[in-house]
Amino acid sequence: MSGTYDDIQQGILSVKRNRGWIEITNLILLECVRGSVKTRIMYRCNLNSKQVQQYLDFLTKYNLIEKRDRDVAHRTHQYFATELGMKFIEAYTQLHEVLKESSIRVIR
Repeated sequence: MSGTYDDIQQGILSVKRNRGWIEITNLILLECVRGSVKTRIMYRCNLNSKQVQQYLDFLTKYNLIEKRDRDVAHRTHQYFATELGMKFIEAYTQLHEVLKESSIRVIR
C-alpha cells in the first residue's frame, strides 16, 4: 500500500461529504489495524453508538474484524482487522487511487 496508515486515514477523514457504507467500512477497518475499542472507533469514524454496533456486527459476521478480550476485569473488547479485512483495505486503496487518477484525467 502506498502511504502510511495515518496519511491514508487523514486523507479520507478530511473529506466533508456523505459517506457510503464501503467508505465507512474502510475507515473502521483502518482503525482496527492496530486494534481499537468500540468507543474509539465510534469517535474516530464519526458514528453514533447504534451505527458503530451495526457495522461491528456486520464486519465480525463476515470475518473482516475479530473481537478479542482486552481486559477481563472490565469486560472490554478490542477489535482487530483480520487478513480478509487487510485485503479489503488494500483493494479499497487501489480502487481509490484508480478513481482519483481517472478524475484527474477528466478534469485536465
